[in-house]
Amino acid sequence: MGASFNFATSEILDKKAAEKNGQFIVETAEYDHGHAGYTGTFAEAFGVQFLDEEFETWEAAEEFLETTCIKWDAMLIVTVNGDSPGLAYGAWCSS
Repeated sequence: MGASFNFATSEILDKKAAEKNGQFIVETAEYDHGHAGYTGTFAEAFGVQFLDEEFETWEAAEEFLETTCIKWDAMLIVTVNGDSPGLAYGAWCSS
């Protein structure tokens, strides 16, 4: 079975709001792509987890998430503090 890495960003900085937004991203993907599985979208993420990791660039955050996320596991969220701060969301999703 294959997998696709999904990555999203937001300008949200509040941890509680970030987790709610992450769940919204998952639910939107479920609505858009169905619940049948193997969509290769955030619909396949099992929950949302905020990590206490901070990065200076979006690229560094994406690289970290791509190597840290586990297929069929939770969407992970990390903070980006660079020139345009926000949050980065990532998950390996079965396809």
